[in-house]
Amino acid sequence: MQYLQLLHLEIPSHRRSKIADKKFWRCNVCNDIHYEVADPEICPTCQAKNAYVEIDKEEAKNVMGL
Repeated sequence: MQYLQLLHLEIPSHRRSKIADKKFWRCNVCNDIHYEVADPEICPTCQAKNAYVEIDKEEAKNVMGL
């Protein structure tokens, strides 16, 4: 799901307000990427607790190999 969200960052203005607060988050343990308002408490990939840090769009693209 995050892959599609990353590819469609150019969102029409009428939808932009709904996602204005969303940010990219990366797990420090396994590099799992999430695009949500808040970071997950537990990584769904590696089960690490409180391992997410906020990253920018360019770093998310690099981690995902885009």
